[in-house]
Amino acid sequence: MAVATVIDALTNVRTVAFTHSAAVVVGEIIVGNGNVMVAVNAKALNVENAYVVEGKINAPKEASLAAEVMDAVYWDSGNSKVTKTAAGNKALGHCAKKAAGADTTIDVYMRQYVKV
Repeated sequence: MAVATVIDALTNVRTVAFTHSAAVVVGEIIVGNGNVMVAVNAKALNVENAYVVEGKINAPKEASLAAEVMDAVYWDSGNSKVTKTAAGNKALGHCAKKAAGADTTIDVYMRQYVKV
């Protein structure tokens, strides 16, 4: 399980209502119906919740990953990390702030509907 922090202004964040098949904690990153989402609230399994699908988040990244602003990034659900590797991973959005290899997290603009 990985947890992200929403770091965007509330007016810029877009959410959807979704019922997940597992319990979630605040900020938990999930993949539902092929889309990466961030839980707004803690909820039990099979209970509708609000999930962020667009906006700026800070999320864990793979070790040694360096990224420049606007680099395409993906969610590796197997390792619960942001990566720049497209193969086998879900589109997440673009890097919002330069990330060094030593950083443990990365700022991402979640914009999955944009082809990356």
